[in-house]
Amino acid sequence: MFRSFIVCLYALLFLVGCASSGNSRIDSIPMYGQPEIERPDFLQKADEDLIKKAVQGFGSREKASKAWYAQGDKFMREGNLDFAMRRYNQSWLLNPNNYQPYWGFARVLLEQDEVNDAIKHLEKAELLIDDLYQKVALLADMGSAYTYKGKESPSYFSKANEKFSEST
Repeated sequence: MFRSFIVCLYALLFLVGCASSGNSRIDSIPMYGQPEIERPDFLQKADEDLIKKAVQGFGSREKASKAWYAQGDKFMREGNLDFAMRRYNQSWLLNPNNYQPYWGFARVLLEQDEVNDAIKHLEKAELLIDDLYQKVALLADMGSAYTYKGKESPSYFSKANEKFSEST
């Protein structure tokens, strides 16, 4: 009994320690903070369980990833950035080669004025995107993010113009 209490206490302390300096939950950070923040064994086990159940329900990791991304978008439209990021993280976990979660990470980060990090995820999404219809919107979002960065460095305006041109 005492041993179980100690194990629970350590797990609780670990979870409290998972918060970043901005008091964010680990699941409110893109890709759960990986690779910088290592996933503890109990969270890796939870990840495996999620993947197993999602595949049983949707038939593949790819289909499940798209479903979780859609849920993230629903929360994004409602203005619930924390829940959106959680679903985008789960979408990423299910299929790290899906462009959608990276785009979702970027959209949340842009709302939080984390433009540099958002651009990194937009660029990753651009590398992975396989949907020409959606690529137009992704490129427009990239152009908007680069335009915002243009306040700091005019070189970003030319990048923005390139992305806007590509999107048209």
